[in-house]
Amino acid sequence: MRIAALLAAAVLALAGPSLAREPQRTVAVTIDDLPYAPGGVPCTPAEADAFTTGFLAMLVEERVPAIGFANPGRGCGGQPADPALLERWLAAGFDLGSHSNTHPNINQVGLAAYQADVIAAEPSLRPLLERYGKRLIWYRHPFLRTGETEEVRAGMASFLAGRGYRVAPVTFDNSEWVYAAAYAKALRKGDMDEARRIGESYVQYMMVVAIFFEVWSREIVGHEPPQILLIHANRLNRDWFPAVKAMLAERGYRFVSLETAMADPVYAREDVYVGRYGMSWLLRWARADGRNTPREPDAPDWVTALSEAPLPATAQPDS
Repeated sequence: MRIAALLAAAVLALAGPSLAREPQRTVAVTIDDLPYAPGGVPCTPAEADAFTTGFLAMLVEERVPAIGFANPGRGCGGQPADPALLERWLAAGFDLGSHSNTHPNINQVGLAAYQADVIAAEPSLRPLLERYGKRLIWYRHPFLRTGETEEVRAGMASFLAGRGYRVAPVTFDNSEWVYAAAYAKALRKGDMDEARRIGESYVQYMMVVAIFFEVWSREIVGHEPPQILLIHANRLNRDWFPAVKAMLAERGYRFVSLETAMADPVYAREDVYVGRYGMSWLLRWARADGRNTPREPDAPDWVTALSEAPLPATAQPDS
């Protein structure tokens, strides 16, 4: 069983006390599934509006130079996202990138349909960014999946470059989405004790993730580069990202923009990983070199069970 506590003990033993705090550490925060990732429960336009207000207020308070990756064709109730919600991110001083239009799985829809979905997001995102003096530059692959054959991988890489995109990699990959589903369901049930237990475990789990990739950064590239954290625009992070940020700051992290992080020479390395699943770019580089690497830390079994449990019929919407 992949339990966070056991993983923490293992990686802490490997890391040793010298990795407890290093002032040189930096991390960029990237947030997927804008405007709203409901975490496995239904959402309404009113909830998306209230959520965006609260989430952006939290980010402004935390002073994090985050970038959001938007799916303009995927809103609540199967409708397109409200463009006004995406514009609020820019008005609040944050950047936006594309996460495709409707978040397809490239392994399921095929290269042509996937590329068409990327193009379909541009009429919404390009003029929106231009109104704020910005350009659509960054692209984040849904599910971090980039092609399970070399033909698809190379074709997609060439396509994105030809349209002027830079792929936003991830080093601090994680199973936050499992926590998010469990947390959203606890809120729907009105079980605040369960929600708090999930949130507290989430912060500890993210520490395990950070330690895991700090150790493997040194093993794979010889040092700890600026890390790139993936989280989602969900209720879990609305309420618990400040605690995650505090944990990372305690580990010596300074928060920087994605562009600043990507200036490190390590990100000039081409991603040639071919495979069915998405994963951290650190592990992709290692596997492309033929090296064996462990799995990324999973969420604990009890959180996974809560995330998969059905909602009771009496569950109430949460804003």
